[in-house]
Amino acid sequence: MRFLAVCELDLGVRDGSVIHFIELMRNLVKLDHDVHIFAPELGKWRDKTLNIEYVPCIHLKSPSFLPKILLYTTYQLFLFFYLIRFIKKTKVDVIYSRLGMFSLAPVVVSKLTKIPHIVEVNGVIGEELKMVGVPRVFVKSFEFVEKHIYKFSQRIITVTKNIKKELVGKYALSEKKIIVVPNGANTDLFRPLNIKRAKKELGLDDKSFYVIFVGYLVQWQGVDRLIEAAPFVLKEVPNTKFIIVGEGRILNALKAQVEELNITDKFTFTGKVPYENIPLYINACDVCVAPFIRERNEKIGLSAIKVYEYLACGKPLVASNIEGVGDLLEISKSGIPVEPGNCEDLGGGIVKLLEDKKLRDRMGKNGRKLVEEKYSWRRAAQDVVHVCEEVVLN
Repeated sequence: MRFLAVCELDLGVRDGSVIHFIELMRNLVKLDHDVHIFAPELGKWRDKTLNIEYVPCIHLKSPSFLPKILLYTTYQLFLFFYLIRFIKKTKVDVIYSRLGMFSLAPVVVSKLTKIPHIVEVNGVIGEELKMVGVPRVFVKSFEFVEKHIYKFSQRIITVTKNIKKELVGKYALSEKKIIVVPNGANTDLFRPLNIKRAKKELGLDDKSFYVIFVGYLVQWQGVDRLIEAAPFVLKEVPNTKFIIVGEGRILNALKAQVEELNITDKFTFTGKVPYENIPLYINACDVCVAPFIRERNEKIGLSAIKVYEYLACGKPLVASNIEGVGDLLEISKSGIPVEPGNCEDLGGGIVKLLEDKKLRDRMGKNGRKLVEEKYSWRRAAQDVVHVCEEVVLN
């Protein structure tokens, strides 16, 4: 099939959203489908295997929210004409778009050209906007647009059952219209490596234990809970160090928290790390963490890319017991689920793994097996193809 794929993402920022979109597109190509991508002309993703066309938009650098509205609306306006031009020249089977702030152009073009539109939904964006202080009028405007996107799309793909449930209840959608396709991991890139060699390559102390978090630093990731739990871990296992990989709006607040607890010598904040280097950091560590908070996460459930990438590297995981992660760890016996927000429980889970190498190794092997069998990006791409084929053939 020929996919016309659309996103509102800055492809120069290699966060979870971009990784999801790019890995899914890569694997559609690997499955011998023709994929043409449209993205805003911001940062660029360097990949010769992908055909990406960048669309103009007005981008003013400002901390306020209004410039973002201008960016998204001008992008959608230009995108409409880019899509029409492309479709006039090339036969397209499916328009596949990742839901953004004002993702109207793909669904409007779909209505005009009669080409099926599939929309991918990765969270309850209205709730996320509220959490970061976006004015209510903009949240309501987005939800109005969102409702009509769902109405005129042939299928909706979500990454969790809870997001599906939320959409059905909020917008009175048919359950049959919404298909759940979980996230995954690149099992070729994220794979087990020798821990001593990984530590040596990164210049880490071979005699210390390392605990790692990887991800975009925002409130709902719960990294502040990990920092609160650190003194308890250090009391039980003094030769432990923590690595925080990533950047985000609360980075400085987290650094200040570490300074306040007087444990700066135990924490390393790497900032932004190239995507291709992240497996090295994961493999250099003994325990991985995903201390998600209840707010936002419990409502939508989780299909966290970081979790699959940790497990793909054969590492044991301590993570909040929220649907999509806690149940995954329990069924596969690949990690320890802990009470969300409970720093003592989080610290206890970390200590249990640090003190038991056999348990770490056993859980790591279980996790790798799980991801290989059920949570690769190839599997996700195959599921997307099945959804699109059903729509096209009908």
